[in-house]
Amino acid sequence: MVHTSRPILLRAGWSSVSVFIRNGADGGDVVRKWLTTRYRTPLDNMEQPLYFDTAVRAAGVEFLVGYSVALQQQRPAWNKGDFFGDMFAKKRNNADKTNP
Repeated sequence: MVHTSRPILLRAGWSSVSVFIRNGADGGDVVRKWLTTRYRTPLDNMEQPLYFDTAVRAAGVEFLVGYSVALQQQRPAWNKGDFFGDMFAKKRNNADKTNP
């Protein structure tokens, strides 16, 4: 699944990471249901149940993933044969050559 706010980055050749923290054994089902019934609809508001403890954990994991990537000597790269990499990486590689 591609997060709907990331297509601009993908088209520019940037890779991205999505982190989902499951809240219990049925967490994947809960997330899928939320994405299909509430996400970016009028129901996606502050009146829905919010699990702040899980959100804090997710934010911490996302920070650590980003921090770990930032500490690497080499920039992230698309895997050979990756659908989005094959489609968009050339644009990113050309931009890197003109804007190092």
